[in-house]
Amino acid sequence: MSKKSYYIPRRLDDPPKALWFDADEIIVFAVILFPGLLMKSFLMFLVMLVVSLFATYQYTKIKAGKLRGYLIHFFYWNFGSLKLKRLPPSHIREISG
Repeated sequence: MSKKSYYIPRRLDDPPKALWFDADEIIVFAVILFPGLLMKSFLMFLVMLVVSLFATYQYTKIKAGKLRGYLIHFFYWNFGSLKLKRLPPSHIREISG
């Protein structure tokens, strides 16, 4: 047996991250903060910063302990999605041709 050491990746299926935040958390933060950046008032920027931090915190709490993609599936099943002309509704399981 050779004495070479090999690197085995341990987190191959982890979601994309920036620093220690998941990509979806950064998107929630950025989408809420962006209107605050566009406004000329520093006070509105601070308000939007606090709102975006709170929303990101709540999103992280809801997401914890659930499977990956839980919120996307939750919103799809409860609120629907875009109506596509060529696809049947999601509740139809068998399609006869």
